Amino acid sequence: MNAPIPRTRRLLGLRHIAAAFAVAVASVVVMPLASPAESGDVTTFAGSGMPGNTNGTGTAASFHQVVGVAVDAAGNVYVADALNNLIRKITPAGVVTTLAGSGVQGNTNATGTAASFYFPVGVATDASGNVYVADIGNHLIRKITPAGVVTTLAGTGNPGNTNATGTAASFYGPYGVATDAAGNVFVGD
Repeated sequence: MNAPIPRTRRLLGLRHIAAAFAVAVASVVVMPLASPAESGDVTTFAGSGMPGNTNGTGTAASFHQVVGVAVDAAGNVYVADALNNLIRKITPAGVVTTLAGSGVQGNTNATGTAASFYFPVGVATDASGNVYVADIGNHLIRKITPAGVVTTLAGTGNPGNTNATGTAASFYGPYGVATDAAGNVFVGD
């Protein structure tokens, strides 16, 4: 067995679990994004119910195929808005903004809307406020700092299964991403 990738660990076979979870969540929250209230009722937290990429508050915002969702320590919700090629941030008050992504398919590392993704599907956060993205169309794991700076954490951009460090590693359609308290990033590939 190959040595694990530093700061990033590959979990072969996890993709099937992550895909099943994403489908289950998508059937409830794709549009509009909803959260269960204490009574067990489902209420709309953000999203109009119509496909789009509008930033706004609550139902004034729109998404186009929410696939991945993560929450940070401050209660902000991060959404992989897959068909819009965007990573969206929703504050606890329901204010939706674009954290990163131009909306155009690509793999540009840059800040905020100057960066690009290609069908981002998984998101996770860490204790420092960074957001990690499983960028399935680019076969990359991307990192977004709290300031919105997007970099490639791991992956060559070509499909494969090479264990290596950083951009020497390769993934074949990474779907899920998670972090632990030690700062490791786990990838469902």
